[in-house]
Amino acid sequence: MLNWCTNWSEIEGDKKTISKLTRIIKDASKPENKTGLFETLIGIKPNVAREDYDNGHWYNANTEWFGTKWDVDVCESNFNLSDESISFGCETAWSPPCAFLATFCAMYGVSAVITYEEAGSDFAGRTSFDEGGDIVEEEDYRYEEGIYVLQNDYFWENLDGNFEYYADSEMT
Repeated sequence: MLNWCTNWSEIEGDKKTISKLTRIIKDASKPENKTGLFETLIGIKPNVAREDYDNGHWYNANTEWFGTKWDVDVCESNFNLSDESISFGCETAWSPPCAFLATFCAMYGVSAVITYEEAGSDFAGRTSFDEGGDIVEEEDYRYEEGIYVLQNDYFWENLDGNFEYYADSEMT
C-alpha cells in the first residue's frame, strides 16, 4: 500500500532567478511536455545514464536524488507564482522531496521551506534550506502533534471529527 506524503513548498530568491524558474515551470506545464517537475528543474541523478535510468535504475536514482520514489506531475502541483517567490503543493510517495529541494536550492541559489505530513506513516514536519542547499532548521513530529504545531487552525477546526480518537488515545 502506497502512502502519500502531502507537501507544501515555498521558494524565495531574487527577481531574476524567480523569473527564470517561473518561465521553466510554465513551459513544463504545456501539454506536450511530459517530464516531471523534479527532473525538469534538477535533471536525473548525474551519475546515472539515461538508458540505465529508463531500464530500471530509476527507483534508486529517484529515492536518492529526489528523496521520493516518483517525480511529480507539473500540472498537478498547484503553483502560486510571484515576482520574488514560488509556492506549490504536491503529493509524493512515502516521504517529502527534501533531497530535491536541497539540490534545487544549491543549483539556483534560492532558499526554500517545505512543510509535509503523512498520516499513514505517522509523521509531519518542516525543513528549511538556505541558498546553498544546507538545512537551516528541521522540525519532525508524529502526525497529530505536527498538525497541532504546524497547522494549528486546521487542528482545531477538525477536532470535532477526531475527538473520540484523541480521548481514547494515550497522547498528551
